[in-house]
Amino acid sequence: VLPGGASAVVKVEHTDARGERVLVRRGVVAGENVMSAGDDLMLGDVALPAGTRLAPADIGVLAAAGEIDVEVWRRPTVGIVSTGDEVRPAGAELEPGQIHDVNGPFLAAAVERAGGLASALGIVRDDRQEIEAALLAATSSCDLVLSSGSTSAGAGDVVYRILQERGELLVHGIKLEPGKPTVIARLAGVPFFGLPGNPASAAVVFETLVAPLLRSAGGVHASPERLRLRASLTSDIRPAPGRHMLRMVGVVGRGETARAYPVEKRSGAISLLAQADGFVEVPEDAGRVVAGSEVEVWLFQDRAALPDALLMGSHCLGLRPLFTALAPLVTRSVHVGSLGGVRAVARGIADAAGVHLREPDGSYNVAALERMGIAGVVLVRGYRRRQGWIVAAGNPRGWTGIAGLVDGGGRIVNRVAGSGTRILLDELLGEEARRRGVPPSALAGRLAGFDVEAASHSAVAAAVKAGLADCGLGIEAAASLNGLGFVPVAEERYDFLLRTETLGSPFGEALRRALPAASFRAAIELLPGYHADPSGGEVVWRAGPHEPNPQ
Repeated sequence: VLPGGASAVVKVEHTDARGERVLVRRGVVAGENVMSAGDDLMLGDVALPAGTRLAPADIGVLAAAGEIDVEVWRRPTVGIVSTGDEVRPAGAELEPGQIHDVNGPFLAAAVERAGGLASALGIVRDDRQEIEAALLAATSSCDLVLSSGSTSAGAGDVVYRILQERGELLVHGIKLEPGKPTVIARLAGVPFFGLPGNPASAAVVFETLVAPLLRSAGGVHASPERLRLRASLTSDIRPAPGRHMLRMVGVVGRGETARAYPVEKRSGAISLLAQADGFVEVPEDAGRVVAGSEVEVWLFQDRAALPDALLMGSHCLGLRPLFTALAPLVTRSVHVGSLGGVRAVARGIADAAGVHLREPDGSYNVAALERMGIAGVVLVRGYRRRQGWIVAAGNPRGWTGIAGLVDGGGRIVNRVAGSGTRILLDELLGEEARRRGVPPSALAGRLAGFDVEAASHSAVAAAVKAGLADCGLGIEAAASLNGLGFVPVAEERYDFLLRTETLGSPFGEALRRALPAASFRAAIELLPGYHADPSGGEVVWRAGPHEPNPQ
C-alpha cells in the first residue's frame, strides 16, 4: 500500500542504502510503478466474456479476480465408428482389396479442433448385428455419435435401416454435393450423424453440419474467423444441378493476393482430401462462378498453414530438397504433368511449373514452349535427372529397350497423358514403329497395361515393386529408393516455367537464389541420377510478344 503523501515508487535495484538514508540513483515521475485499485479489473467489469475458450492467460485473469469456481461448457464426447469389411487400421498390412481407415483418424482430429473430445471406437465389419451393437454401445458413453460408410441405399448399407428400427431416422440423403448419402438421426436419445465413406464427402459434411454443432455445444456460436478466407477464384466452377455444392479448393497466399483453385474431383480419392484446403459454397440455384470472382473459402485448417506459392507440373523427387532451400517460404507441389503445368501457369493458377518436354533431337522445353505460343512467361534453368526403365531388381527379363518390351510380352505401367515421361515413351514408340514400318498405335496395342496410368514416378516404382507391372518409364531415384533395377534411356532437363511478373516476387527471387546455391547443389547430387546444372537459376528463354494460347 502506498503511504500517504507518496505518488511514485522507485525500484529497489535503483537505490543504495546509506545508513538511515537511501540514495536514489534514478528519478521517477508521479504514478510510476504504481497500480491503483481498479486499474486491472474494476467492480462490474467483464473479466472474460461467455464463450471464451480458456487459455493459460485466462486462468490467470480468473485467479486475479479471486474466482475459484466458474461455470463452463463441458466439451462434448463424440464417438467415432468406421465401417467396412475392406477397412483396416492405419499401420496394418493390407491384402488386395483392402484400404486403411482414413475417416476414423481424420474425424478424431476434426472433432478435437471443433472443441469436442474424440472417442475412437474402432472399425466394424459390414455385419448388421455388429454395427448395431457398436452404435448402441457408443450412445451409452458419448454425447454424439459419428459413423462413416454404409449409409447409402444399397443391399449392404445397413446403418439407415438400424436407425429406422432402433432409433429415430430424421434425414436420409441431403441435397449436398458431395455428401448426398448422409444420415441424421437420434439413437437412444443421442444425436447421430452417418457420414459417407468417401473421405472428401465425409470432410465437407463434417465441416458443414457437425463442426458448428460441436462449437455451439462448447459455447462458441460462430465459426472462427481464422477458418474463413476471401480469395480470387482462378478457374470457373460449374454448379451441380439440383444440389447445394461444396466445391473443394486449394488456396495459395493469405491476404489480398490469396488465390483459390478448384481441386480435381476424383470420387473416393484420398489425394483430394490431402490437396484441398477448404471448400466454396455454390447454391443449387446459382449460375457458374467465373474465374476472377471473389469467393469465401471455408478452410479445413488455420490460414497460417496455407502455402506461399504453388508449383504445378511434372512429379519430381528433386523438389523435396528444393522446397527445403526455399524456406521459410512454404511451397506446394501438385502433379499434373508438364503440359498441365504449362497451362496452369498460362492461366494464372500456378506460380511455376516444373517441365521436361523432350524434342526428337534430344533438346528440352524451349521448342515445345515456342510452339504453344504463350506470352508473358520465362524459363528458368533447373537441374538434370536420368530417365529410364524401372524394372524388377536385377532386371530378370533382361530388357534393354522398347524393342524387347514390345516383343517380350511384358506388362507396362504408363504415365499420365501430358507428362514429360509420357512424351518420352511416345517418342520411343515412334522411333521403333518407323524402324519396323508400322504405325505407333500398332506397337502400343501390343503393350499390356499401356492404358494404365500412374500419377508419379513413385507410383510407377510401387507398381513394379508390387508385381502389378514388369516395367515402366521413370526416374532413376524412384527405382533406387525402392530397391529396383534401372535401365537408362535419357538424361533430361527439369526446368521451371514462370510468368514474367513472378520473377520479381518473393517466390521467384527465392527460386533463382536456391537453384545455384552450394547447399542445394550438394543436396540434389545425393539423389541417384540427379545432377546440378551449371546454369541453374538463370533465365534461359523468354516468350516473344505473341498472344497467349494456353490451350
